[in-house]
Amino acid sequence: MDDRVKGYIRALVQQGVRKVKEVKNQMVQYVRTELFQDTTPPLRRFFPTEKTIHAVMAQVIAEEHYSKIDLVNLLTLAENWKAEAPRINFLLRVQSEVENLLLCYQTDWQRRLLRQYGKEVCFLDAAYKRTRFPLPLFFLCVRTNVSVAPVGLFVVQSRSAEALGEALGVFRQWNRGWSPAYILTEHCPVEMKAVEAAFTGAQAVFSDHLRERTWTKWLSNRSRAITNQEGIFDMMKAIAGALTREQHQGAVELLQQSPIWLEKRQLFKNWFTNKWLSEEKRWANAVRVDIVNFVSMVNGGLEMQSDFFTHNNMKVHKKDTLSQMLQFLVDDYFPQMHQRYTDLNSQSSGEYNLNPTVPPFLWHRPWSVVALVMDNMSAALQDPDIVVEQASDGTFRVKSRAETTAPRSYSVSFGSESTWPSCECEVWRDQRLPCEHFCHVFRSEPNWTWEHLCPKYRDHPLLTLHSQTTHTTTDEMEDALNGLMHLSPASPVSLQWDGPEETVPLVQTPQTPQLQLHSIQTQWVAPQASQGLREREELQKEELQRECVVKLKSIMENVSGINDIDHLQELRQKLDVLQAQSEAMLVQKDASIKTVTTPTGKRKRAGVEIIVAMPKRIKVLSRVDVENVQK
Repeated sequence: MDDRVKGYIRALVQQGVRKVKEVKNQMVQYVRTELFQDTTPPLRRFFPTEKTIHAVMAQVIAEEHYSKIDLVNLLTLAENWKAEAPRINFLLRVQSEVENLLLCYQTDWQRRLLRQYGKEVCFLDAAYKRTRFPLPLFFLCVRTNVSVAPVGLFVVQSRSAEALGEALGVFRQWNRGWSPAYILTEHCPVEMKAVEAAFTGAQAVFSDHLRERTWTKWLSNRSRAITNQEGIFDMMKAIAGALTREQHQGAVELLQQSPIWLEKRQLFKNWFTNKWLSEEKRWANAVRVDIVNFVSMVNGGLEMQSDFFTHNNMKVHKKDTLSQMLQFLVDDYFPQMHQRYTDLNSQSSGEYNLNPTVPPFLWHRPWSVVALVMDNMSAALQDPDIVVEQASDGTFRVKSRAETTAPRSYSVSFGSESTWPSCECEVWRDQRLPCEHFCHVFRSEPNWTWEHLCPKYRDHPLLTLHSQTTHTTTDEMEDALNGLMHLSPASPVSLQWDGPEETVPLVQTPQTPQLQLHSIQTQWVAPQASQGLREREELQKEELQRECVVKLKSIMENVSGINDIDHLQELRQKLDVLQAQSEAMLVQKDASIKTVTTPTGKRKRAGVEIIVAMPKRIKVLSRVDVENVQK
């Protein structure tokens, strides 16, 4: 672009002109009447495209915006963050003649969520594009078991691969050992190049929500005059959502046989062929890796991405200075996201999740997962005329007897150590949760249950609750340990009491209001329902053992972030006590099942803890005894 034209565009923006078309019209008038009044100007240098004009305007607005920044306020924020170290990691490098602006920020709870959920797949969100913020503001995000959560932010001077790579390198240094194999971005060559250069062996893949957003925007552009946009969009979605390579190829051929393709609309053909089909490994389910499909789809993942990436609550701050935007994000937005994650996990905690109608394999899981699977169970009960045939070890064919002419059958695979489970139905494609066909196998094949699914799938953090990860500070972690130390499960307490004795369950299991499912009206008949008391106790024991292991792993991860020597010494002493208690529990294991005797001579239930609660004496029963009391 000619420097005179560029200078004129900059002057218009500084005068307050913000619309690209208006700038273009005035620029054309300027070139024809002032620069080349009597001659014809060259097209390329003096008549740039709207895209080039927009880039110049964005640069001017960003410079204006940065010039308005109160550097004192920005440095004050940095001082406040410094006072909260090591709970907060941040890096601030102000713009100078030799260096560009770089700001990175991450809290301790964000580091913990990154370790928990971001080992394999992360999101890179160009938040400034959706909020129209002048400076390149990016979020590093992870998909949690209940939401999409930001686990860090960074601001760079320019949207270049080098600047983005430098910022990602800062987060890599803050989180030792963190090297995700896949990072979801939008279809942006700069972002793709940056993430693949920042992490060895990493691959940039496309976010499904942002991909569909890009498709819709391209098709709806009036200048392209594309008719039947919904039909074309549905065919493109069928290509993306195909479960097998055969289905994927069939969907591609169906699009290529459509009128828009046969009418030789070169614009659409070139766009979809060169920009999308050439990169199908980054967005098509049939050729994309299983872990990315799982993270993107499981438990309503596409809706979660849509809710998060719109950033409606940030758009009102698009005219703020950088310090004002950071103040909002740090003081309001990030705490809200963390509280939402904590609340959703708490609402699905054991006291609500241990519903009498829920089978044990769904205990301690996000309530949305429970609701979806229970709906699929209800659908399976509504269609009893089903044949389940085992094709091979871990693979079954599920079909209906009612369809006599051409019965529709589905292949259900439980997966293996290296292969993820799968089904050929649309419900599995959209949810990545046990569908109706899996539920039919669960009912008819007692030797094939949830526990036989691929371990990577069955025990994935996205399918389990993590309420124990809400401890965000060292003090809170120590309070939790103190609570554990005051428990004495091997030493029941007895007290002389002359009043009446009352028996109450340890855990109340009220009907959870959110579970308004058809399956509640019909008892779910599964292998677990026919197990005796001893087998149920074994299930509960395994569940408790798994929870204890998860808590200990969380403590181990938190220890690496504690730098205070006094805190470490105190923590070690408390762990010594816990270790001694666990050894004592092993010694008292046989004694704990004997009948408890009391001076009053009253008969006591074997192995029951007595907890005193004044003014009445309450005998507390374990969960497995609740059913016997009701009987």
